[in-house]
Amino acid sequence: MHQLTLDLPDEVYQPLVQKAQATGQTVEAVASDCLTDSVQQLTPGSRLRRWAGALDSGLSDLAARHHDYLGEALRDELRSEQND
Repeated sequence: MHQLTLDLPDEVYQPLVQKAQATGQTVEAVASDCLTDSVQQLTPGSRLRRWAGALDSGLSDLAARHHDYLGEALRDELRSEQND
């Protein structure tokens, strides 16, 4: 266990106080939980990356052209909505 001293602006500290009061915890415990959650969060998109290649899309160039395919799908969806 390590001790850390932080200087926090009021706009950060006050929500910690409110959450501590609402949950019956100390401000330190709430701040520690928030920091722990923040540090342990996966990088954006990493939860999805573990599924990359798990399904056969039938497209051999999906990784290189994913933006093209998304654009085509969006175009097709918009055309479909206009025809409805």
